[in-house]
Amino acid sequence: MTERPAWPWWLKLFWTVFGGAVIALWGAALGIRLWPPEGRVHDFVQEWTSARAYWEGDPVYGDLRESIPKYLGRPYDDVIKVNAHPPPSIVLMLPFGKLGYRQAFALWNIISLSTLAITLWLLIRPQGLNYSPWVLLPWLALILTSNALAQQVNQGQFSLLLLLMLTVAWDCSRRDRWQAAGAILGLAAAIKLFPAYMGLYLLARRQYRAIVAMGLAFGGSVAISITMFGVDNWVYYLGDIVPSLSIFHDYWQNTSITAFWSKLFVGASGHVTPLVHNELVARVGVLTTCAVVTLWAGWATWRATDQRELDRCYGGIVIAMMCVSPITWDHSFVMLLLPAAILWRTDRGLLKTVTTIALLALITVYNKWIWDAMIPGNGELAQFSGLEPSVATPWQSATALSYQLYLLLLLFVVSVRPSWRREVAADSMPSLLRTNTAS
Repeated sequence: MTERPAWPWWLKLFWTVFGGAVIALWGAALGIRLWPPEGRVHDFVQEWTSARAYWEGDPVYGDLRESIPKYLGRPYDDVIKVNAHPPPSIVLMLPFGKLGYRQAFALWNIISLSTLAITLWLLIRPQGLNYSPWVLLPWLALILTSNALAQQVNQGQFSLLLLLMLTVAWDCSRRDRWQAAGAILGLAAAIKLFPAYMGLYLLARRQYRAIVAMGLAFGGSVAISITMFGVDNWVYYLGDIVPSLSIFHDYWQNTSITAFWSKLFVGASGHVTPLVHNELVARVGVLTTCAVVTLWAGWATWRATDQRELDRCYGGIVIAMMCVSPITWDHSFVMLLLPAAILWRTDRGLLKTVTTIALLALITVYNKWIWDAMIPGNGELAQFSGLEPSVATPWQSATALSYQLYLLLLLFVVSVRPSWRREVAADSMPSLLRTNTAS
């Protein structure tokens, strides 16, 4: 474990005054957003209506255009017609179906923010990355001002819970509790499917018992959901709901590799104009790019020789997971806290500066600011306000709509790059953002 030198007094003073003010202001704003505005629904309504439907004896994958008016007494006509998440996520949400929507939403947000506190503790403690407690000031200032956390809270999403599960699995792997790590990743995969990609880390480290534990945890979650909801709901989810989600592949907010190629060569939603409509080119591009990212991540993890490299590779696979997943919304960027904390601890100088700038651009900058500056018109979803929506050109798709993917790939490369020489510890770098020194 690398020793932590002391923070200078001026650095403590700066972050106490500046960071404390930011944390107080944005923390108060966050508290207000815990409760949804009266009469409005967000992504959380998908799980809540499914849970309420279970207790009411209705289909858990019922049409939202019928269930929302029934349970909330308000009309609904949005793009999402049915809960887009797998049955185990509904099992997790069943207790919330007993509450009113706004009460359930607020409680879920409070629980989610509690998981963030646990994640931070796991990262900074001596058995983790051995950070100073003082890093909580700049970290909380960054997190609370981030668009990613705002969207997580606004939508009542799962990203903070997944961040905790990924962090716990990483912590278990560092202590050679590989089967526990695999089981936790299996539970995460049952909730949102795409965390199954983290099995790549277990495979590359030749931890086959952990892979079995991951499969058993996933299978057990599936079995519980089948017992409660029946096998037909899984058949319907996999056969109908998952394929229907392809409409979101070229939405502006989607940051994945699939989104990049779909925007340039498919344009099925009408939100973008493709360069050339050719679905074969899009499929080949997606498969090739995902294969390169996956093979690179697997190779780097396979050849890692010390804990520092293993930590970076784990963070790199978290980033690769976000790139390879067919749909990655901006609230998912809160999961970058884990790879960012690892990179801040293991890198120095220019690489640390690059990591910080990329992270700020990803989680703090609201992507709509970039789009409004580069894409004329009323925006992608203006039709919900009765206005004419904007349609992005191929050039805009390759620049404004893809800059976040480029930044993710940059962080991925930094994480899984070969270590041609022994790196100097990052602790000696003086900076206002120096987060690896102790009191």
